[in-house]
Amino acid sequence: MSMKALAAQYIRESEDKMTAKFSKQCKSIKRILDIPHAMIEWSMDLCEFVIATQKQQHEEALEAERQAQDLEEAKKRAEEDEKKRAEEAAKKRVEEEEKKRDEEEAKVQTEEDKRQCLAAENRQKILADEEKRQKDKGKDILDSETSKDSDSPAMCYLQGLEHKILDQDTKQEQLADKVDLIAQNQAKMMDILSSLSKHVLSKKP
Repeated sequence: MSMKALAAQYIRESEDKMTAKFSKQCKSIKRILDIPHAMIEWSMDLCEFVIATQKQQHEEALEAERQAQDLEEAKKRAEEDEKKRAEEAAKKRVEEEEKKRDEEEAKVQTEEDKRQCLAAENRQKILADEEKRQKDKGKDILDSETSKDSDSPAMCYLQGLEHKILDQDTKQEQLADKVDLIAQNQAKMMDILSSLSKHVLSKKP
């Protein structure tokens, strides 16, 4: 499209705006709409003005679009930030609730452990006292029986028990001696086998 045709098309599409804008730069611009030959005389200036105006309008449209896009992006970022803050706040609340629950459970468990420990100590003390009481009672009975008769059933039982313990100790000592002897014999056998192996290897060509 020629510059002249472009100017004519622009005048047809925006006659009112063209008159108002061009009149600011040239007082006689209104004659362009009434005198055809004036368009030829003013063709270059008019085309430059039209192109500059269209360029400005295009830049203004791009700027408006950019501003609208920036505004939309800013709105989206604000919504995302708000959503993120809400999620973080909810996550923090959940973590705080879990922490509080864990602390309460730990406290309850600690109290339960203390209670069980105290109960175990009390039971142990009761058992120890009962055992001591039984021992003291048995000792009193033994002393009483011993003072009466050394051949009493209680003394015979204790003497028999003592003999059994001595026999068991003797048997354990004998068994330990046998185990030591077996270990020594095994060590000797290993030494003999090692010597034989070395001897056989040394005889090989």
